[in-house]
Amino acid sequence: GDWDKAAPIGPLTEVEPFEGNPADPPTDVLLMRNQTHLFVAVTCWEPEPERMVLQTMRRDAFLREDDRIEILLDTFQDGKNGYFFQISAAGSRGDALIGEDGKDFNKRWDGFWKAEVRRLPDRWVAEISIPFQTMAAGESGVWGANFQRYRGADRSEYRWASPKRSMEVFTVGGAGTLLGLLNPQQGLGLELVPYLKGKGNRAHGTGGDPSTTSHLSDFGGEFNWWATPQLKAAFTFNTDFAETEVDDRRVNLSRYSLFFPEKRSFFLEDSNLFRFGDVGGDSWRGGGADLIPFYSRRIGLVMTDDGTAEVPIEAGARLAGRAGLWDLGFLGVKTGAIDGVPAGTLGAFRPSYRVSGDLSVGGLLTSGNPESAQANSLVGLDTRFSTAEWLPGQFAFNAWLARTEDEVTGVQGGAGGAQASLRTRNWDANGGISGAMGRFHPGLGFVRRPGEVEIRGEVEWQPRPSSGSVRKYIWGLEPSVWVDGEGDFVSGSLKTELIEVLWHDGSHFEVNADLHADRPLEDDEILDVTIPAGEYRWNRWAVQYRTPQTHAFAMDGHLSTGGYYDGTMDTGRLGIHWKPTPSFNGKLRYSENRANLPTGSFLSRVESLDLDWAFSPNLSWQNLIQADNQSGSLGVQSRLHWLIDDGREFFLVANSGWEESLDGHVIPTSNDIAVKAVWSFRF
Repeated sequence: GDWDKAAPIGPLTEVEPFEGNPADPPTDVLLMRNQTHLFVAVTCWEPEPERMVLQTMRRDAFLREDDRIEILLDTFQDGKNGYFFQISAAGSRGDALIGEDGKDFNKRWDGFWKAEVRRLPDRWVAEISIPFQTMAAGESGVWGANFQRYRGADRSEYRWASPKRSMEVFTVGGAGTLLGLLNPQQGLGLELVPYLKGKGNRAHGTGGDPSTTSHLSDFGGEFNWWATPQLKAAFTFNTDFAETEVDDRRVNLSRYSLFFPEKRSFFLEDSNLFRFGDVGGDSWRGGGADLIPFYSRRIGLVMTDDGTAEVPIEAGARLAGRAGLWDLGFLGVKTGAIDGVPAGTLGAFRPSYRVSGDLSVGGLLTSGNPESAQANSLVGLDTRFSTAEWLPGQFAFNAWLARTEDEVTGVQGGAGGAQASLRTRNWDANGGISGAMGRFHPGLGFVRRPGEVEIRGEVEWQPRPSSGSVRKYIWGLEPSVWVDGEGDFVSGSLKTELIEVLWHDGSHFEVNADLHADRPLEDDEILDVTIPAGEYRWNRWAVQYRTPQTHAFAMDGHLSTGGYYDGTMDTGRLGIHWKPTPSFNGKLRYSENRANLPTGSFLSRVESLDLDWAFSPNLSWQNLIQADNQSGSLGVQSRLHWLIDDGREFFLVANSGWEESLDGHVIPTSNDIAVKAVWSFRF
C-alpha cells in the first residue's frame, strides 16, 4: 500500500515501569514524506484490547491514562525547542510547543495537522499527516525526533530515543536523529485568518436599577507570513478572545496575589520563544509563579474592583522563529482605552543566541505599562545550559538579570535569579535563588513579592521495588526561605514527603508534614481576618489518596490539619471523576478551608462541576459551573466547539452569573452569548 516505501523506526524500549526492557507488546513506527507533508504511521500491537483505556476523544484533552502515541519533533535539532503531537486510541488529538528542553510545555498551542485511528482485534493503528507549513524548520534537513507509546492496560511507557527515566519524551536534548528532510515546501507561506462574531449581553439591574441589554457584531483576524521557512510574522487587528476558557476559581490563603496562566491563543503562539527568567517557576507550585519579567497576560487584561476586565486590542504584530543561530521573538500591541485605563503601545523583544548545543545566551526588552500612561521599560540578560553528557542524568542551569525604569519618575529597580536541576534514574534535585528589589516594576511582568528574595531547593528519592504491586516510593524535602533586601527573614517553609507510594494500577497515597513560618511587618488580612504584625511558626500534616484513574469512576482526596499563624486550619479537597465512555467526562470538585484565629475565623468553599461531551473528535460541548462562598457568586460557561478543519472553527459560548442577595435569594447578574466563526486560508 501507500506505506510500502516508508522508513521504519527501530524498536521502542520500555521506560516505565522497568527501564531498559524490550517493548512488549511491540510498536511499529513508519515515516514517509513528500514535498509538503511528513507522514507517520504507528501500529500498536495489543493482545488485551479489552483492557485498553479509552476515556476521551476531545481535541486537546489532557490525556493521563488513555492509550496514546506521542511524537516530538526538534525541527532545528537545537536540543531546546520542539513540537509535540499526540493521538489517542479513542481519536483525541493534542499538540504543544516545547521550550527550555522540555521545561516549558505550551499545551494550548494548536497546529494544523490530521490524524486517523483504527482499532482492530489485535492492534490499533494511527496515521498522522503533518504539513511542513505547520512548523518552522532549519535548513540542514536533519531533525531531532522521539516517539513514545503509553499503554493504559498496565500504565507502561515505551520510547524510541533515550529510553531513560531521567528524561521525558519531551526532553528535547534526548531526541534521536531523522535524516532526509531537506527542502520542505511551505507554499507561499501566507495565511489569512478572519473571524466574524456576534455577541449579546444582558446585565440584570440591582437595587431597583433597570436591566440593560446590548448587542454587538464585529470582525477582525490575523494575517500570517512565513518570511523565511524559519521565521514567521503575524499581524492581528481587532483581536478577539470570545472563545477563551474562563479561569478556575481559587481562594487566596496567603498575603500575596495569585498567579493565573495565559489562555489566549494569539499570545500562546510561539510563547516558548518569549520565555525569560525563572524557568522553574511554573513547576514549583503546580502552576504558580512568583517572578516573571514578561507576562503576556498583562496585555489586554487588567484587574479592577469587579475582577478582570478586558482592554480592547486594536492591532498587534509578532515576529517569531529562528535566523541562523538566533532565536527571535518580537511582539508589539496597540491597546484601546477603557475607564481608568489609557490607550497604549506595548512591546517585547526576546533574542537568544545558541552558543553551542548545550549553551544559549539571550536578552529581553519590554516597553510600556498597560495600566498607566507613564512610560516603563525593562532590559534583561540570561544564560541557559543543559546537558546529559557529563553527569549521571539530565542537568540544567539558568541564570538571569533584569532592570526596569519608569521613564517619567526615573525610578530604577533590579531583579535576578539562578536555578539548577539534576534528574537521574531515582533522584530529582533542584535549587535556586530569585528575587526583585522593591523598586523593580516591570510594566509587562508579574512580581508576586517585590523587595524579597527566595532561596529554595527540592530533593526527591524515588526507589523502585523489583517486584510486587508498588511501582515506586518517594521521599522528599522542599525547603524555601524568603528574606528582604536587608537579609532579614520574611517567611519560609520546609515541606516533607514522609512517604509517597505509587502503585502499578495508578493509585497513589501520600503523607506530608510541613513546617511554616511568617513575619509580617504590619497588620495584614486574609479573607477579612486580621493577621497582626509579628512572628509566627506552625506545623501542618496532610494525607492524600487517589484511586486508579484508569477506571470509569475515580476519586482523589486531600485532608490537612494543623496550625495556621497563631490559630488552626483544617482543609479538605475532594474530586470525583466519571468517564464512562470517550464521549462523556464528568468531574465534581469541592474544596473547603476552616480557620480559627484569635482575631476571627473564616470558612471558604469552592465548588466546580465539569460536564463535557465529545460527539466526535472535532465536535465538543464543554460546561463548567463554578461557585465560591467568598464572592457569593456562581458562574457558568457553556462552550460548543466545532472544528470543521484545523484553522476553520465555529464557537458558541454562553456565560452566566448569579449572586446571593442580602435576603438570601440567588439572583442573576449577567448573561452573555457569543457566536464566532474563524476561517483560515493558507497559500
